[in-house]
Formats: sequence, structure tokens, C-alpha cells
Amino acid sequence: MDFDEKEPHVEELKALLLKHGINLSDFGKGKAKTLEHLLTEVQDGEAQLIERDGELIRHLEVLNIDVISEVGGIRWLVEDRQEFADGRRRKRDLPASVSEKLHAGEEPLNAVTRALKEELGISKFKISSPFSRKVESLESPSFPGLMSEYVLHKVDVLIDPTEHKPTYEERQADKTTFFVWR
Repeated sequence: MDFDEKEPHVEELKALLLKHGINLSDFGKGKAKTLEHLLTEVQDGEAQLIERDGELIRHLEVLNIDVISEVGGIRWLVEDRQEFADGRRRKRDLPASVSEKLHAGEEPLNAVTRALKEELGISKFKISSPFSRKVESLESPSFPGLMSEYVLHKVDVLIDPTEHKPTYEERQADKTTFFVWR
């Protein structure tokens, strides 16, 4: 049975992770996210926990968007860092300007519009490259010990000059993400 088939609770999630030998002592420390973050991903439909060949896999689709502006020359936006409410800071070195988890059943093109609006407040843009897709499996940097299978979608967008700002911030209850131009 996949974990996402019912509304999970934190104790059930903890039991499932421990059953698969995942040490929870590093969750919520350093760059790692908390058990509650993982629970929220599953509850929000951004990730599924699947048991495959006796191993627990975190399966998710991720949209990587390179945001380009032609204001002041051609520039690429990068996610610089995240600052958590508990005082932790996480420097970012991502393969794209914006990385957004797709919701269950969401089309990548719809996710572009949602991600740019939610993370940057941008609504005027044009797609400037074809979408690409690849699958990667690796241990999650956010949830140590948990293997993750990422279906990665990639696209470039050119923002309208009226949407250009020197910096961008995405504020959430538990963290603030800072974006800068390069």
C-alpha cells in the first residue's frame, strides 16, 4: 500500500520511516527539513511515499524554471538562500532559478504559471524554450536516508520588463526564500 492513499498522521509517517530503517535523528537539523515538512508534502499531494522492492521511495515531480530578464542585459535569476523561522540558514545552489514541486496530476505548463506567481509574484512572461523531462534517483538532501525519485521538468521563461525587480522574496510561515540576479 502506498502511504498517499489515505490522510497520513505524523506518528504513522514516523513508524513507516523507522520500519524502513530511516534514522530520523538528522531531520530538522542543519540543511534537513523536519518530519512535519515531509508530512505536509504528502498531504498536499506534492510527494508520494511508495514501497518498491522493500525500499521506501519518496516520489515527486519537480519543475525547474530558469527565469531570464533582458533589463540591464540578459540576466538569470537564482535562488540565493532560505532562512528558516527557527534561525537556520540554507545556502542554495540549484540547477534553476525556481524549483517547484508539481501537485498530483498537475501539468508542467500550469505549474509554471503557479510557481512564478507564488514564489516571485510574476504573472507576465513567455516560455522561451521547449520543456524537457528526465528522471533521477538519489538520497534526499532534505530528508536524510530517504531515497527520492525525481521526475524533473525543465523550461526557460523570459519575464516582461514590467515584472523586473532588483530582488525577490518568497515568504512562508516557516521560511523566507531570497532570489537575486546573476
